Amino acid sequence: MKTRCKFRCQSITHRMYKGKVSSVEVGLYPQYSNDPNSENKAFWDATPSGKLELTLTKPEAVGMFESDKDYYIDISEV
Repeated sequence: MKTRCKFRCQSITHRMYKGKVSSVEVGLYPQYSNDPNSENKAFWDATPSGKLELTLTKPEAVGMFESDKDYYIDISEV
């Protein structure tokens, strides 16, 4: 089984260690809408609450996230 979720990046927090950024925490939350024709309404009906928090250490991974942008997250069993 596979499912696709739609999350919005709502926070990017830089963690410092000895004066340098050591990691970045990215907080993502499910998207929602009351509009019955909106893709976000379908996602909200399936995932009405939640939070995905990532701790990243590689600059190229950190660079792919921007606040207030939406991201699809695909989940499948390994």
